[in-house]
Amino acid sequence: MLIAQPASANGGVSDSKEELREWLHHLDEWYSEYDVPAQQEQALLKKIRKGEAVESDKPGSSPVTVESRSTPTQNVTVKRFSDGSITVSKVERPRSASSTTDITPMFVGQCQGYSGGSGYAVNYDCLVQEANSTVDLAFRATYTHTSGYDQINDAWGAYYLSYYGNITNPELTIPRRNEVWNGGAYAQLKVRYNSANGAGSQGWVLRLWVQNNTAFTNLVKEG
Repeated sequence: MLIAQPASANGGVSDSKEELREWLHHLDEWYSEYDVPAQQEQALLKKIRKGEAVESDKPGSSPVTVESRSTPTQNVTVKRFSDGSITVSKVERPRSASSTTDITPMFVGQCQGYSGGSGYAVNYDCLVQEANSTVDLAFRATYTHTSGYDQINDAWGAYYLSYYGNITNPELTIPRRNEVWNGGAYAQLKVRYNSANGAGSQGWVLRLWVQNNTAFTNLVKEG
């Protein structure tokens, strides 16, 4: 479920020390939820407390493992990096129904609806979300799988959160609405994260990709 953006998401930074405590507490619980070993978790929190970037937040870093924790209503992917840091992506999905059509119509999972027929299936109002140790970004989207090229019908409801700093300049767009022969349709939420301790700002982009009758995300750091 998405919640309203707190003050820190909308530009109001109050007590940076208090925000740091809250951020570290959140990360402590988040790392534990996704089974980051205690020794690595403490090393990560120490690094973050000193203002250093963990591997999951560095541009160009590649995960050492990628695991699926999917449920009947969500595709959940956990990417683990060499220092133990993680990113977690979630894309809501309906459950497949048995069908003889080319593209299976979908029963409603956490997506809010569907329509389908021979050769197409439309997934309505699906949550798209990805988080790392710095930002938590999300939006909702409607997209269509077809027996030809997929498409993104709409994207809305941008959500953005940072526990230590503020987020500005959110921009949700659909740069490529239709899948093409050499690439998927995609929607993206771009934001700028500004650290509470004055360490600078970073651009982050959450993208939803829809292609080959699948939907997935990636979170990219930009400048």
